[in-house]
This record gives sequence, C-alpha cells and structure tokens, in this order.
Amino acid sequence: MKEIVQQPTRFDVQLTTAQKQEFIDRGYIHLPGVVPMELIHKALRAINRNLAQPPSQDKLPVLRSITSCPDLVTSKVLMDLLNQSPALSYAEQLIGATNRLMGCQIALRYPGDGCLKANMEKFGVMDKLNQNPLIGGVVHQLLGGDDDESNYLIQPEWDKYWHIDGFPDAIRGLKTGQVVNFTCLLGVLLSDATEDNFGNLTLYPGSHHILEQFFREKGGIIKFMEGTTFDGIQLVHKGIQHLMPAPVQLKAKAGDIIIAHYQLPHSIAPNISPNIRYVVYYRLHSHTHTLEQPKPETLTNIWLDFEGLHDLTKNRPFWSN
Repeated sequence: MKEIVQQPTRFDVQLTTAQKQEFIDRGYIHLPGVVPMELIHKALRAINRNLAQPPSQDKLPVLRSITSCPDLVTSKVLMDLLNQSPALSYAEQLIGATNRLMGCQIALRYPGDGCLKANMEKFGVMDKLNQNPLIGGVVHQLLGGDDDESNYLIQPEWDKYWHIDGFPDAIRGLKTGQVVNFTCLLGVLLSDATEDNFGNLTLYPGSHHILEQFFREKGGIIKFMEGTTFDGIQLVHKGIQHLMPAPVQLKAKAGDIIIAHYQLPHSIAPNISPNIRYVVYYRLHSHTHTLEQPKPETLTNIWLDFEGLHDLTKNRPFWSN
C-alpha cells in the first residue's frame, strides 16, 4: 500500500459541553451532515467501480478479510472523507492531536448479511447439515425453502454477540494476552440507514464504563487473558453479559459521522433492506498513543488519551494523567 502523505485540513469547529458529556456518558456521539455530499459521491463511485473489477491478487489476505476494496484503503478519495471535511477536527475536540492515519476500513453490509440463512452458510453450518440429505432438507424447509424472503430471517439474539476491536482472534493472528487498541473509532456514513435492521452500527450506551470496571477487577487485560483461550469477546460475555445495557441501532444518513470510544462494545445489525450499507471507518490514535504499540493501561483508565475531556473527567474514579 502507498503511504498517505496528505495533511488534513483543519476546521474551526467546536463540540458543546453537552456533546462532550454525552460522549463521556454514552461512549459515542452522532453528528449529522458533517461530510459534504461531493466527497460522499466521489467515495461511492470509487468503491462501486472497485467492486466491479475482478478480484486482484493482492498480497494482503488479512486485510481483505477485514475490509472491502483493500486496494482503496489508503486512496486519496477515501482519506478525503476525513482529511477534507470537519470530521477529524471534531474528533480532535475529544482526544487532542492525533497520530497521522495510514488508512481506513471500507465496511459494506450486503442485503441478507446477519440473517439466519446467511450466517449458517458463512460459518459452514449448512454444509455440515447437507452431509445428511434428510436433515439438510428439513432445515432448508424450516428456513423457508427457496422463498427469497427466507434469506432475510433475522438471526435470533444477534445483538448478544458484541465485540471491541483489536482482541486476539484467528483473523489477526494475535496471541492470547495481546491487544491492539486505539483511542476512538470514527465512522463516515456513505448511505442512509434510517430504520432498524438496515445493517446499522449497533452500540451499547455506557458499556465502556462496564468494561473499564471489569478489566480493573481482573487486574488489567493481560492478567485477564493469562491461561485462557479467547474467542472474540465470549469470555467477557460470560462475566458481564447480565450487566450490558440495551443496544441502540444507529439511525443516520449519508454524510453523518459517528465517533465512538475504543472500548465501547458494538455490533452490526442484520440487513433486511434491499440496499448495501456503506460506512468507512477510521481508527484514530491520540498523539500519546503510537500506532505501533498497544496501550493496555487505557483499558483500565479509559480517559487517559482524551485530552479534550480531562476537565470533565478528572474528578471521576480511576482518573489520572
């Protein structure tokens, strides 16, 4: 990948104290109409054109498993959504100066994604069932047979399977005890998701505080991970699932942005709409948090990297600078 050297344009924007407090309490803020539609349309053209091309023999299979259109993740047209709009300036109101960003994630959610039949196919369940034609046939009929609408049966309890990024898993090849954390997630919506189950980003308001307390009680993430096998976030589920708040599906439009604390659990809603959901995500690091090194101490003190919030968080438990 080519390194992005373009410097972002700074915009004179201000978050209100109420917006900052909302971020502290809920772990995210939704800001409408931040990115101009001209930039949105350019990004959509680039992505859709790339989808029309034959898959390239890229040398980054790990990246391809995480993002759509990996050839575009450092492209100017995708980075302009951040660099040439007020989006980054809003984020820096929370975290102060940021380290230079090297790329993005292009997150597409196709019709049927997150639904029962698609999930069974994705995880190889149907292949196993079809090894016994009788069982496979019965399950096929229970799922609605060949009726197209059966492709959009929502996976039961899908919202129980939340995660936070950068934990050990098979895709990234991280070992038990490792974590690759950052400061906050910034998402730019390229398409509307104004109803539930349109592939919406799904958030658990306030749960970043729950994870902070949980990791503190466990002696930090490294101590927590010692001697365990870890599958996604399932071990955390077993310990604190009963404490998790009700999830909220983000309802937003193209040009809106979402800024979420790194430690806020999140998920993706099923997409029963007829359209692809397009979002581009940027993982931002405070200038105090290098791209190359994890910073596990922020897992047990979640406001260390948020310089713009220190005046509002310095009197809370666990705070230190």
